[in-house]
Amino acid sequence: MLCLSIAQTTTVDVVTTIAKYRKHADLFEVRVDRVSDLDLAAVLAAGKRTLLLTALGPTPDGQEARPILEAAIRAGVGYVCAPPELIELLAEQKTRKTRLIAAIHEDSVTPPDLSALADRAFASGADIAKVVTRALKVSDNFSVLDYLRSETRPVIAFCSGDLGTPSRIVAVPSGSLLTFCCADDGPKTADGQVPITQMRTVYDTHRLKEPFRIFGVMGDPVGQSWSPALFNSVFAEQEKNAIYLPFLTRDVDDMLEIIRRVPIRGMSVTIPHKETVFEKLDGVDTNTTASGSVNTIVNEDGNLVGYNTDTDAAMDLVPADLRDVRATLLGSGGTARAIAATLVARGARLTICGRTPQRAQGLARQVGADWRPWEERETIETDFWINATPIGMVPEVDASPISAGVLRGVETVFDVVYNPPETKLVQMAWKTGCKVIRGLDMFLGQAARQYELWFGTQAPRETLQKALEDMQ
Repeated sequence: MLCLSIAQTTTVDVVTTIAKYRKHADLFEVRVDRVSDLDLAAVLAAGKRTLLLTALGPTPDGQEARPILEAAIRAGVGYVCAPPELIELLAEQKTRKTRLIAAIHEDSVTPPDLSALADRAFASGADIAKVVTRALKVSDNFSVLDYLRSETRPVIAFCSGDLGTPSRIVAVPSGSLLTFCCADDGPKTADGQVPITQMRTVYDTHRLKEPFRIFGVMGDPVGQSWSPALFNSVFAEQEKNAIYLPFLTRDVDDMLEIIRRVPIRGMSVTIPHKETVFEKLDGVDTNTTASGSVNTIVNEDGNLVGYNTDTDAAMDLVPADLRDVRATLLGSGGTARAIAATLVARGARLTICGRTPQRAQGLARQVGADWRPWEERETIETDFWINATPIGMVPEVDASPISAGVLRGVETVFDVVYNPPETKLVQMAWKTGCKVIRGLDMFLGQAARQYELWFGTQAPRETLQKALEDMQ
C-alpha cells in the first residue's frame, strides 16, 4: 500500500489533501502531533477507514495525544501509529476495526539486529511493527530490505534520510505492509520521501514480484536524473521483473560492494563519481580507457566492468571529419573526457576550459589538446562549442556557460545537459542560427547502449524514444 503522509498543519488543508489525492493513495497519514487545530470529526469524515493517525509526540500545543487517538479508535479509524509505550496503553481500547502500529525510529543509525526492534514493537500489543532506521550509506537500505524478506510478521520497514529513498521505493514488494509518500506539491514529513504520483508512474512497484532485479544510477546528486523514469518505462513496457532506482552515493566503495553482493546487474554512474569509479573496477572496456571515466557498470558474476556509453553516443552525434575545425570544450569531468577523446580522434583542433584548472590541464595533456583558463573562454575563436558542465541543468535553468554574443559565427553548439531538454544555451544557439546537438539526443544514445550492455540484446530505441517524449 502507498500511504500519503500529509504534512499540512491545519484541518482544512488536511481534508483538502485527502480529497485531492483520494484516487492515488491507499492510505492517508494524519500527524496528530503536527495539526494545530485538529477537528477529529472532520478528518474522520474525509475517509475513516483509509486514515492512519500518527502521534510520535505531544500535540502542537503540548497536550497528550492519547485522548485523540482513543477517540479515533472508538470511532473506528483504520490505523493508529504511536511509540510502543503509548500503544501499550491504547491496546486496552483496541477494537477489531482499528489496527495498532508501534513505531520505533532509530534516527542516527541502522543497527544490525532489526528483528530485535520489531520484537520491542510487538511486545506492546501492536498488530504491526514499524521499524525506521537512518541510512548513512547505501548498504543500509539493503540491510532493511534483507530483513523484510526474512520477516514473517506484519511489519513496515524502510530507511529514513536522503540516502534511504531506495528502501522506501521497494519496501512493499520486499515485504513491508506499506510505504510512505509525500504530496506532489507540498512539503515532506520526512527526508527521502518520494512524491506519490512519481511512485505510481515512475516506479509502479505493484508489478514487481520477488525476486526482482535491481538496476540504478549512482551519483550525488541523483534527483535530477531522468534515467529512472526512462528505464522503468521500458521495463514496464517489456514486462521485465526489474526496477531502476536512484542511489544517492557518497561512499563509492560501499556502493560497489552492494553491486557485487545483491547482485545488481547494471549501474549508471553520474557526477561526481565517473572518474573515481574508473579507478576501482575490476576492468574497463578497451574503448573506455582513453576517457579515464565510466558512466556504466556491468556486473559479470561479481566482476565489475566499466564502460563509457557517453563516448559511444558522442561518436554517433559528432561529425566524423573534424579536421581544421576549432572546437572548444567546457568542462573536465567524466562526460568531458569521453567527448574530448572523440573530438581529438576525429581531427578537431581542441581547446579545453574547465573551472578546475588542474583537471582541465590534465585532460588537455592526456588527449593532446590546448588549454585556456575558464575566465578566458569567451575570448577563444571557435567553430564548435561543447558544454560538458552541469551549468544550465535543473534547477539552474536560467544559467549558461557562455553569453549569446560569442555564438555569432559559430557553426555548431553541443550541450550535454538534457534536463531541461532546451537549455538556455540551446535556445541562444538556435536564435543565433547555429546547428545544435542536444543533450537529450546524447542521453538517448548512451541509454540505448547501456540497455544493450546489461541485457545482451538490441535496445528498443523506439520504446526509449517514446518514453523520453512522454517525459518532456
